[in-house]
Amino acid sequence: MSREQRVTQRKINQSRKKLNTISKGYPSANEGHDGQETIRWVDGKGLFYFVKYNGTWYSHQFNQAPTVSDPKSFADDNLIYSDGRNAFTGNQSHGNNNITNVNDLDVNGHTTLDKTTVDTTDGVLDVSGSNNVQVTPEAEITLQAQGATDAPKNVKAIGGKSDFTKYGGVLVESYNKTTESGGTDASNYAANGVHILADAGNTASKHNNIFIEQKNTNAKGNGYGVDIKSSNGVKIRTADNSSSQPTAIHMHSTGGVNIGVTSGELTGHNSNFRTHIHGKCQLDTLYRPSGQIATDIDVAEGNAAAGNHVKFEAINTDNLVKNFTYKAKDLTVANNAYLQIVSTSDIENTIGTMYLVTVGIRQGTNSWQNVAICSRLGLTEWQVTTIGQSGSTSNYGTITAKGGGSATGIRWTNNIGSEVSVFGTAQRIIESSDY
Repeated sequence: MSREQRVTQRKINQSRKKLNTISKGYPSANEGHDGQETIRWVDGKGLFYFVKYNGTWYSHQFNQAPTVSDPKSFADDNLIYSDGRNAFTGNQSHGNNNITNVNDLDVNGHTTLDKTTVDTTDGVLDVSGSNNVQVTPEAEITLQAQGATDAPKNVKAIGGKSDFTKYGGVLVESYNKTTESGGTDASNYAANGVHILADAGNTASKHNNIFIEQKNTNAKGNGYGVDIKSSNGVKIRTADNSSSQPTAIHMHSTGGVNIGVTSGELTGHNSNFRTHIHGKCQLDTLYRPSGQIATDIDVAEGNAAAGNHVKFEAINTDNLVKNFTYKAKDLTVANNAYLQIVSTSDIENTIGTMYLVTVGIRQGTNSWQNVAICSRLGLTEWQVTTIGQSGSTSNYGTITAKGGGSATGIRWTNNIGSEVSVFGTAQRIIESSDY
């Protein structure tokens, strides 16, 4: 090697020695040569590693390493390797950092999750196993299947399996606090226990029906498929948004309907199925469409026959037409006094009305009878025709009838000459609207 070459090499070695030490400040463009390395502390920036390539310095900043107080913590048996040679034990804390980019996570053992969000975009959230699933927060629980505008999604609660290989029930329970103060759901008389709502949003052709169904029972037992029981009454009602859309309540049974006001359970019908109303029954209006033939109403079971007359065991009403009887009696009717059989307000003063009036008179061992027909035929006058008198006397009293503005009703006036006991009836046979 020549002297000139030795001088050049010495300068390079001296330059390398200088640059390979730790110093401060950025290296200048004239320092070092390609491949030269140096570590520099830059005030306000931190510690950097520099390397020169093609006449230009390139840098990388160092991060501060954590302080290790116990060198044993880096012993091989405390390290976790990707090949699983050491099992992870103890607790692991990540501070406020997140765990990201995890594919499959298999956790075997009790797991506690706080503030958890599950995104099912990449797959189904599947919960399976032989133990129960319990969700018991001290807050509301919302299960909502939003679906899509053209693809409805259901919220299902299924007990057992549809192929009947496993069985189970579906229970919906609600418990309200017994000492709840005012202004809460528990003190409100409206729906606060179990509320089932189907809202159609007033959209045309959408109904959102509520359908409760029990089916496919082979042999009927002593129980009921659907049993609704309440200790505070049961209210069934319909409502609509406009009077032009009346909503009906339809009850149908192939085995009879039992309606009762009793203290115990009602016994169902095993034959001759019918609607059986127990206890007192109030019917404001009896209605059958025009042209339909009525069916017998009979006190004896099994006597119903279409097209026959209606028959009751007992009737007590003031509103039957064509055959209604007024009655009156007075055991002390003086001479020239009268017995009022039909009052002035009750007499039917329409043309074509007819009454059959029967009066029985008694005095000691003597008795008489006077029978007449009273007809309203003229514009204002009533015709009274005696059709029969019996007894051993020449005077049987006088039967009169008068309606209108100066109506006196139907009366029997005593002209026998002494006080008598009188029993009178007036049977309204027909009125003008019955023709």
